[in-house]
Amino acid sequence: MNPPRALRALPALALAIVLASAAGVPAGAGGTAGAGTAGAADLSGVPLVAGEVTLTLTRVAPAAVTADSDLTISGVVRNGTGKTIKGARASLRLHSEVLSTTADVQGWTGGTLDDTGGRSLPGTVKVGKLPAGGSDSFTVQVSGAELGLSNASWAFGPRGLTVEITAGAKTVAATRTTIVWSPTTTTAATRLTLLAPITAGQAGANAGGATTEAETELAAGGRLDRVVTATADPDFGWIVDPAVLSSAAELKADGLDPELTSATGPATSGGSGPASSGGSTGPSGGSNASATGLAGEDAAMRAGRQWLARFSGGAAGRTVLGLPYADPDINSLLNNKGVKLFRMAGDLGRRVTAETGLSPFDTTVAWPGDGRLPSRSVSAVQHSGYSAVLLASDTQPVDTASSTTTPTGRSTVSGGGESLAGLLYDKDLSTLVAGSGGTQSVQSVQSLLAELAAVSLEQPTEQRHLLAVTPRTWSPNPAGVSAMLAALHSAPWVELSSLDSLRDATPVGGRTETAYGADQRATELPPGQISRANRLKQRLDLFAPALRNPDPVLDPYRKLVCSLLSVAWRRDLNDLAAAGQRVSGQVGQLTNGVRLSIGARGKFFTATKSELQVAIINDTDQTLALKVVADASSRQLVVEDVAVEAPPGRKIVAIPAHALGSGNVTVTVVLENARDGIIQSPQQFTVKVRPDWETRGMIVVVSILGLLVVIGLLRGLRRSRTRVPPTDVPDVDDLAVQQAQDEARANQPPGARPPAVDAAPQPAPQPDPEPDPRPDLKSDLKSGPEPESGAESVGSTSRAGGGE
Repeated sequence: MNPPRALRALPALALAIVLASAAGVPAGAGGTAGAGTAGAADLSGVPLVAGEVTLTLTRVAPAAVTADSDLTISGVVRNGTGKTIKGARASLRLHSEVLSTTADVQGWTGGTLDDTGGRSLPGTVKVGKLPAGGSDSFTVQVSGAELGLSNASWAFGPRGLTVEITAGAKTVAATRTTIVWSPTTTTAATRLTLLAPITAGQAGANAGGATTEAETELAAGGRLDRVVTATADPDFGWIVDPAVLSSAAELKADGLDPELTSATGPATSGGSGPASSGGSTGPSGGSNASATGLAGEDAAMRAGRQWLARFSGGAAGRTVLGLPYADPDINSLLNNKGVKLFRMAGDLGRRVTAETGLSPFDTTVAWPGDGRLPSRSVSAVQHSGYSAVLLASDTQPVDTASSTTTPTGRSTVSGGGESLAGLLYDKDLSTLVAGSGGTQSVQSVQSLLAELAAVSLEQPTEQRHLLAVTPRTWSPNPAGVSAMLAALHSAPWVELSSLDSLRDATPVGGRTETAYGADQRATELPPGQISRANRLKQRLDLFAPALRNPDPVLDPYRKLVCSLLSVAWRRDLNDLAAAGQRVSGQVGQLTNGVRLSIGARGKFFTATKSELQVAIINDTDQTLALKVVADASSRQLVVEDVAVEAPPGRKIVAIPAHALGSGNVTVTVVLENARDGIIQSPQQFTVKVRPDWETRGMIVVVSILGLLVVIGLLRGLRRSRTRVPPTDVPDVDDLAVQQAQDEARANQPPGARPPAVDAAPQPAPQPDPEPDPRPDLKSDLKSGPEPESGAESVGSTSRAGGGE
């Protein structure tokens, strides 16, 4: 059960009081805001218009005006003329007729509806002297009874109100606003769901990085800090880009990344994002983060830590939709064959969210950047895991012939045999909700209250449910937004509700789809950029099976690819091409970090079975599971594939090969991942296959070995035969004597006595010689001198030879 409306208004009221004080409400601008008060606007952005007197409302109270309440109007007058304005007074005029439709409300505030029947109200006040370039504030109060409106229930509804600044009889400035007369409310309250995006305000090549742009937006008073502050009420849902969470987490952990220079400008040292710190901009959002940091914590680290803590605390108890990583341009992707990129961004976004330790977001709602989705894309979105889509209500208008009232923002979006729940946001209401945080905050809040009252009046007995979504680049003043929430909580014709309630509502039929034609296609991202991102994704996908745990290694590169697909690039296409080139280079450093080196392109293969050697060069810091796939151009050589674990560095790979014949064979080798995905383009080398050389070579080798064996045996035989001792070799002189004797015998006539020949020198006498047995000279000549005992075989031999 919902708490009473007054109690539900208290948190927003308390925050409005604090933020209004922090924002510096001008003196006399109505003081402290009360329940249902459109609080002080941020006037710092309102320029002094030369030649004009401008009027800005700073407070209108209460949200629901009754006969028992006092209507309070406060504002600031600025004199942009060159003359002093004296005697200026502020007064009110009431348009008594009910503005019964949203068109009437818009016509009144836009100045197209005449002030027929308008009447002045009492309570005119003096503004004071307005010198040239000067300003002054005022407050006008009128009791509810003085408005002269009926207390009957039929009198409920918005009324037009004109605030005028006059000087004498001349009106020098005027502005139109609205109030809602609410004596009693018998109409059904209109349900309203509010959503605010938490997305990066600037496109860059480093979505999710620790960049200066991220620090500026997340720091106290930064744009995203103010969004979180302004939407502190859990009735305001969030649409979150996980890349913002990634930036906050990286800043918290390590501060700014020194390798990054600029998210959209050129990078140095291979970087791809900003590196220098930047100060926060915009008015203070009343951040409750402590100004003191932790030990060793710099400003960037503090910004990430404090913002992430505030976001984590605020996410509980509210609707939080999770976008795909980097908030991709859905229509640009789906219309240019990028559905796989769309799914990659979704998967990456869920992983990044889980890494921050937050509870999973609702990731079933898609949000095209232009609020459109052609029917041909419905099937792709549905098959990507989405069941609903956020669209602008004017893309599916209701046939005015069947209905002239504001329908519930719920439809069915069909196409390709599939359907999605259409969650349609009202553009006018979305503009007014966003305007509550701007310089015309009070005007926006009063128009919002009036339009919602008009919706209730259209069909008093039927409750409608509407949706308002602020822009992706919303940069609110939290004080104005908090005042709006306080006013909505106090308005009896408004019921703030959740997105789930809208999803459960009955779809409104009779809607027609507006065309998605050439004008819409012209606003998409360039098709070439989608093609580039597709190629980069394919390279990462091919690399993934080579890694034991691919996501931690590849997700940083996937973040870079997703950065190129952000819908934010629609606002800044000039730097997209340069960002694409930079990301291509960074992805290439990984995917081109492993290659196959084949060495010489000509190789000999002279065996029947052997190996061909190549090398894997791994310049990454990861061990990769790879496969070298080889193919021979001829059956003369059969080669086999080789699976290998390649650590960082160089690894030799031996490819088994079997020769079946002789010839020159071209071998093609390819480096693949473990799932047959080609990592590197094929390379070729020529193998001269000569298996018969192995046979011939064996014959030659065997022959040589045989010859060496024979030679060895012969040498062995020579060493083993009996050798003649030196003493058995005849003396040269003995041989000469013997030869002379033989020649003398041959020349001697028959019967003649052979001539004497001088004997060769005799050896030294031996001790105790034997008696000489020779009786005469003849016997001496026949026997010759007696040799020593060692040379006996030599003599014997001579005599045997001579006898012959």
